[in-house]
Amino acid sequence: MDLVFENVAMPEEMAIVDLSVSDFVNLALSRIPSIFGKLALLASLRDEHTGHYGDPLVVVLYGRKQTEDCLKHKHAETFFAWLRLALAAQTVDLTKCLTCWEDDQNPFTTSWFDERLPEKLIPGAASEMEHALFMGNLRAAFDSLKARLVSLENGPDG
Repeated sequence: MDLVFENVAMPEEMAIVDLSVSDFVNLALSRIPSIFGKLALLASLRDEHTGHYGDPLVVVLYGRKQTEDCLKHKHAETFFAWLRLALAAQTVDLTKCLTCWEDDQNPFTTSWFDERLPEKLIPGAASEMEHALFMGNLRAAFDSLKARLVSLENGPDG
C-alpha cells in the first residue's frame, strides 16, 4: 500500500505528536480542493477485499484501530457531504476535481462507469437509497460535463 499521507505539510510550530489522528487526516485532506477528490482518496484507503481502512504512515503514527476508525468515519462524512450538495454544486465540485489531474493521470474516464469503479466510493454506512442517489447524481454530473465539453468543442456554430 502506498503512503498516501507522506507529504503532509505541517505548520512549523506544530509537531505530529500534537495532532490527533483526525487532525492529521484533516490536514492531509485540506490539500485536496474538492469534496469528490477527498472522497476518492478516502475510498482508495479501503481494502476492497476486507473493507478495512489504512495508510501505512498513519498506522505507524496512531495505530491500526485509531486509523481504521478515523478513516471509516471520514469516508462516510465526506460521502454524505457530497451527497447533500445540489446536483449543480456536485457538477462544479466534480469539475474542480477533474481539473486537478493531468490528462494522462485522470482516473475518471468514460470506462470508469463500465468498470463499476464509482461504487467503490460508497462507504458501507450508505443505505440502498443513498447508493442509488449517489450513482444517479454522479452519472448526471458526468453527463452534464460531457455535454459541455462537446458544445465547447463544436464552438458557437456547431
